[in-house]
Amino acid sequence: MNLKLVVPIMLLVFSFQGCAVESDHVQPDDNRPCMVIYTQTGSLWTGRSFKTSMDFPQLSRATAFSKINQAIATHGYVITAADKENGVISGNSAVFMGHGKVVPLNAIVNNNPSGGASVELVFHLSPGLAVGKEAVQKEFCSILESVNR
Repeated sequence: MNLKLVVPIMLLVFSFQGCAVESDHVQPDDNRPCMVIYTQTGSLWTGRSFKTSMDFPQLSRATAFSKINQAIATHGYVITAADKENGVISGNSAVFMGHGKVVPLNAIVNNNPSGGASVELVFHLSPGLAVGKEAVQKEFCSILESVNR
């Protein structure tokens, strides 16, 4: 086969592969409260988003906000904004050998209709950055579980 034809075909295949959006849900046997609503979308080429949420029926929204704010900071993220009124915390972490790139972590704290508070974590990776799903799940659970301490 002619090499001049192979290269454009390979580039075309790889470009279509990057357009695919993957969505993974947590395994059914992972019943940790921090993983019940875990999702990830995107791809290496489009960027990835990871999300989870956890309910805290024993905590008020204000208490949950303070505790998740502390948890994010103690896990090494730089808090860039914290809006208690709207329940939004934004932080970021430097990318190892990322030449100044950072990855954002956002937390949204809401009143839970059944009582207490609900905290959602959202982590975004830019296109070309990669992290293992297990590492994100471990970090999410560590942050959320520290709220109960």
